[in-house]
Amino acid sequence: MVFHDVDQVPEIAENDYSFMEDPVHMIGATSQWDYKPTGYGTCGGALMITPQKYKKINGYSNKFAGW
Repeated sequence: MVFHDVDQVPEIAENDYSFMEDPVHMIGATSQWDYKPTGYGTCGGALMITPQKYKKINGYSNKFAGW
């Protein structure tokens, strides 16, 4: 499954949304941030993860810094 921010649109037609066993941070740099990486330890934009692994980590945290 893919969690995707509604304001982040893939700019490259070759973006691969095929199944992957390991979680993938699919949008690491965007035009919104002048194509600079947003930082280690963050996971915004789009995240691909299996339902089993999502359950294993107990979903997303409710603790957001800077919101």
